[in-house]
Amino acid sequence: MKHYGKYLPWAGSPIKYKSDEIERLMLREEQLKRDLLRVQNEIRTAELEFSKLANADWSNEEIEEAKRKAKEI
Repeated sequence: MKHYGKYLPWAGSPIKYKSDEIERLMLREEQLKRDLLRVQNEIRTAELEFSKLANADWSNEEIEEAKRKAKEI
């Protein structure tokens, strides 16, 4: 994504440098958003696997009680 500061006629170096900085920050923001989505997907996958394991050994009531206790802490 390009910042409009680069396209201002007769813009001096400070404007262009600041525009470059803004572009770098925008690129970093996009990367962080992708990283967040990837981590959220990993959490969902881990929760699914955990749920399968927990359901095999504990009743729904026991699981719900454990979830309540976790929220209280």
